[in-house]
Amino acid sequence: MGRCLAFLYKDLKIAVSYKMQFVFQFLQVFFSLAVIYFVGKIVPEKMMSRYGGDYFSFALVGVAVNSYMRAGLVMLTNDIRRMMNQGVFEALCAGPMGYMSLMVSI
Repeated sequence: MGRCLAFLYKDLKIAVSYKMQFVFQFLQVFFSLAVIYFVGKIVPEKMMSRYGGDYFSFALVGVAVNSYMRAGLVMLTNDIRRMMNQGVFEALCAGPMGYMSLMVSI
């Protein structure tokens, strides 16, 4: 467990060192919500009546599910590739770790 915490601490230090990344992530979420909101204003209510709600709620749920699936599929492979380039993945796999500890460390 100590090895997992060390890798999580390393990732935290890398994330904190890029301060503008947090600003850009916030702006990305803000602009995505704004685009969905204004597109929802364009879509007529008659088209959304069969879904039982407004377009903003419909699209917001879709974007949330898409983000969840992207995090599970794309981000995991990107993190593994990044760790291989840094030379950390070999150290992680060479140690006596179980599969669950390895997944938490990635």
